[in-house]
Amino acid sequence: MGKRIRPFTAREFKPWKSRNCQHCSLAWREDQGYRCDIEAAIDYAHLDNGTVTAEIGRILQFDGQHVAEECPDRVLEEANVDSAE
Repeated sequence: MGKRIRPFTAREFKPWKSRNCQHCSLAWREDQGYRCDIEAAIDYAHLDNGTVTAEIGRILQFDGQHVAEECPDRVLEEANVDSAE
């Protein structure tokens, strides 16, 4: 299964997701499901034991305590570009 890491505390998960996923054109949509591996991984982790693969941690730039403030894979939606900056 490989090494797994816990990138968020329970308090950090929702604010990070709000800052990043809600403004991303790859965000989960009811008619399309998950289109982003990061969002899928952190959502499943939040519902399970809080861990993601080391690869997802690397993408999130997890340093052992924190992840990047901005998701490196985020693609801003046109309508949200001004409000997200």
